[in-house]
Amino acid sequence: MAFTYGRAPRIWGIVRPVSTPSLPAAAFRLLFEAAPDPYLVLAPDLTIVAVSDAYLRATMTQRERIVGRALFEVFPDNPADPAAEGVRNLKASLEQVLNHHVPDAMPVQKYDIRRPQSAGGGFEERFWSPVNTPVFDESGALIYIVHRVEDVTAMHFVTDRLDKLFAGHAPALSLLRNAGMDLVDRQGWVKSVLAGRAMR
Repeated sequence: MAFTYGRAPRIWGIVRPVSTPSLPAAAFRLLFEAAPDPYLVLAPDLTIVAVSDAYLRATMTQRERIVGRALFEVFPDNPADPAAEGVRNLKASLEQVLNHHVPDAMPVQKYDIRRPQSAGGGFEERFWSPVNTPVFDESGALIYIVHRVEDVTAMHFVTDRLDKLFAGHAPALSLLRNAGMDLVDRQGWVKSVLAGRAMR
């Protein structure tokens, strides 16, 4: 199934009337691909049909090399990690969307990605916060799934480091988390925490 820009799909219960003026297909494509967040659009058979530039940057991939291919062919589990569950968990979430026609927000997932050969090859450890959302046509048929991710790798390592630093001091750790990790980032503590130089 090809992704047709300029259509009038229903995204999680919202229908745009057919008579509503729409952007030209070329303009819509530019807007989608320039979206600030990482988006991947999947056909119901989990073939990749469209991708935003932000997603390409986050996953070190190229549009012409992934569009038209099966999702898990492009993004397999890391073969060097016997405990990898990324493919299984994402497949289960997508099946929920396909079977029940509702969005599915996944918990943070460890899902390593392949580095291009120009970056040394192999896999790079990554953690993601994914949301999968169904897209329907005017008749109510599910035609696409929008897979949105947020790369939370840096935050994962910060919180992991804090867990170790504050082992046995749960109230202090809880206060830090409730204050919001964005405060930690703004005050420039992230690098020092990762390096083990802060709050010893």
